[in-house]
Amino acid sequence: MIKYIFQSSRPKQWIKSSLLVVVPIISGEFMKWTTFQYLQLFFGIASFIILASAIYFLNDIHDINLDRAHPSKSNRPIPSGKITKPTALIWTTIYLITALSIGRLIDQQLFNLQVIYLAISVSYIYVTKLIPYWEMISISTGFIIRSAAGAVFVNTKPSYFFYSIIFSTAFTIVCAKRLGEMRSSNILKRNVISHYSKELLSGCIIIATSFSITLYVFFILFSVTNKTSSNLSQIIFNATLVPFVVIVLEIMKMALSGASEIIEDIYSKNSFILINFFLLFLMYMAATLL
Repeated sequence: MIKYIFQSSRPKQWIKSSLLVVVPIISGEFMKWTTFQYLQLFFGIASFIILASAIYFLNDIHDINLDRAHPSKSNRPIPSGKITKPTALIWTTIYLITALSIGRLIDQQLFNLQVIYLAISVSYIYVTKLIPYWEMISISTGFIIRSAAGAVFVNTKPSYFFYSIIFSTAFTIVCAKRLGEMRSSNILKRNVISHYSKELLSGCIIIATSFSITLYVFFILFSVTNKTSSNLSQIIFNATLVPFVVIVLEIMKMALSGASEIIEDIYSKNSFILINFFLLFLMYMAATLL
């Protein structure tokens, strides 16, 4: 049973909650923290992982009949019957109480963001995912909320450019998933797919990618992180544009290929993207330490 509960929690999706680390890193405060602050961030990330797992359970419960007719989703523990519906509801409740309790103990703002994330996710499951464009915006907003949750742990608040970058990059990834679903041979596609076209989604990917790069340039120009007395630190910070552009362009390439029906494949199975993410991380660390 534990094995199936773990599978229904979708561990491959947990990497999304690492977005909570982004703001602490770019703020320059991350390397100056106490052990207690690192523990707070750790439990903050854990709370969002648990909260997202509750949403995945709720989504599988809601779509149980549709998933049973799907060639791959039918193998999930809930639609396959390995986890009964009552058991899934119990675990959804346990996850929700645990996640929200952790968030409330850490910080009221973190708890508020969790409630907002929960509200958007529930509305997506029951309403928004049936509405063209809004369903992609809803998913992309989840990335912003995770990033905003990271700002709870620092004194410096990121600019609107930062959140816009997160949104446009996330929107690119969501469009890639929809394009992958459209090109899939599976005949049981979600109804909202019929409202899109390959040309439209490809255009959205190109526009969102362009926005991401343009907004990152503005972020570099106006970010508080760049206002430092060290010339070397400024040079390194400005140079982060290179790996960032490479990452975004590679995401765009994968997105336009239409081979990204599984959203986590875009950022978890491409070693080139991961290497450049690691390079970007090291450059931020160097820029904040010098």
